[in-house]
Amino acid sequence: MNAKYGKPATSVERAEGNAMKDPGVSAPLEVLDDEAFQVHAGFRYVIRRFLRYSEDQARLAGITPQQHLLLLAVRGHPAFPAVTIKDVAHRLQLRHHSTSLLVDRAVKRGLVARGGDPTDRRRVIVGLTDEGRRILELVTRANRAELRALDTEFLDVHRSLSRIFEPESVVLAHARGNGATGAAD
Repeated sequence: MNAKYGKPATSVERAEGNAMKDPGVSAPLEVLDDEAFQVHAGFRYVIRRFLRYSEDQARLAGITPQQHLLLLAVRGHPAFPAVTIKDVAHRLQLRHHSTSLLVDRAVKRGLVARGGDPTDRRRVIVGLTDEGRRILELVTRANRAELRALDTEFLDVHRSLSRIFEPESVVLAHARGNGATGAAD
């Protein structure tokens, strides 16, 4: 809770609170050097580049990027074909009500269908229509081609992230050139 206003804390307030007050953390906060910011920016750039491409592909296919994410969340969910609005809301990180409105618009567009759960009448199952499947496959094929094109950049970012988050003992061992991390040092 935000102590000043009595409202739920924002994600930034929670992060600041966790970083500053987490009882399990006794070490001082890490120093953020130029490399830390460059790696973070590079990570965000590669992700944003892919997301922008994906959003453009959705628009070219005649749907909104949000509708594409809905179709992908339904088809890619482990519970498919019995995916509920609650499942989709969780995957899209949206409130239930917002997800329900998104599903309503997709139903009107002919991309998804709503159905009742035969075992629990309180739950609503969301399924893809033939048109929804067709468009999802079209956008997914284009996105997979872009992911292949970005493969090297994703690998570079992964290596950079791994390097800056390696335990200090591993970094020191590599710096000495022996690659050892054991207690024999």
